[in-house]
Amino acid sequence: VEIDAKKLSDARREHGFTLSTLADKVGVSRETIYRYEHGRARASESAAESLEKILDEELKKYFNWPVWSPVYKNKAR
Repeated sequence: VEIDAKKLSDARREHGFTLSTLADKVGVSRETIYRYEHGRARASESAAESLEKILDEELKKYFNWPVWSPVYKNKAR
């Protein structure tokens, strides 16, 4: 799942969490949180949901697929 790196970083700081503290709460490594915040990794669905719940912030990115895209056609059905 693609997550909004800036929103994640801002929300983590607003809550006063270090990378390590947030990582422990989510069940991932400190490096993984760092990678999420820098757009270098995609989160699993469960990790993204945990982050959203802990930080009380919508972090998942949703894409508007072009109408010619096979993904759009499958989602439109």
